[in-house]
Amino acid sequence: MLPHGVIYFENSILNLIDESLTADLFKLIGTIIRLGGQLYLSYLNDELFIREMNTAFRNSIPLIATVLGRLLFMSDCIHVRSFYGAEGRFRIEGEKPKDTETAVKWANEMLDEITTYLIKKNELNLIFP
Repeated sequence: MLPHGVIYFENSILNLIDESLTADLFKLIGTIIRLGGQLYLSYLNDELFIREMNTAFRNSIPLIATVLGRLLFMSDCIHVRSFYGAEGRFRIEGEKPKDTETAVKWANEMLDEITTYLIKKNELNLIFP
């Protein structure tokens, strides 16, 4: 199994997390994804991400609130979903909005999903006293 956040080059290894480059990389990736384009992240070969995603699915945690969802968000792919239990079980998908209207719609949906989750978990009072 490969460690998470690692890129292997011919003669060296770069750990994106240790070097604090994860955000920069995904922001850069976001610049090359066309409007309406998609980015898929696989977590099949990483036990840590498999555990995190299984916990998210089991507890109905919004995907955008996971580490992988955050990476997709950094790449401007704000419509985050997974096909857990289906063909894409070990991948999470983000879609970049095709226009401002779609971006606002998806951002509002994301906010509603996160707010609903926090209310259900009775954590809203901890964040907004």
